[in-house]
Amino acid sequence: MEAEGKAKISFSTSVGVNVRTKELEFANSYQYADYVNMWQTNDGGSPIYSDEQLATFRDHTNPILYPDINWIDYCMNKAAIQSQHNVNISGGTDKMRYFVSAGFFNQMVCLSNWVLQMILISIMIVTTIVRILISM
Repeated sequence: MEAEGKAKISFSTSVGVNVRTKELEFANSYQYADYVNMWQTNDGGSPIYSDEQLATFRDHTNPILYPDINWIDYCMNKAAIQSQHNVNISGGTDKMRYFVSAGFFNQMVCLSNWVLQMILISIMIVTTIVRILISM
């Protein structure tokens, strides 16, 4: 808190960018179906997906029945912007001092279409009720 005197006003702002730090590589639908068939065959079973179904996954000729969606790219943004803005006012006299702070935080989340917003307000008042002077 500031010492007594005129009101002091300060403002600060910051902007940043959040990015995914590591891109994981996942199997696509064709690769997954092929792996499932291989696992089944290696365990003594029969393949679950036929050659025609595997070809449909690979060629993307029927995306409704045989989809191939990269859910990470579909659900997440590559980058998200965040910003924070604050204003502070402080001042007072020898009997009372005050500090008022207001801030706004805005962050686009990496999940598509999500936004986090916060408003922060803080007020502090310090006053002297009784002052006792002891002189020696």
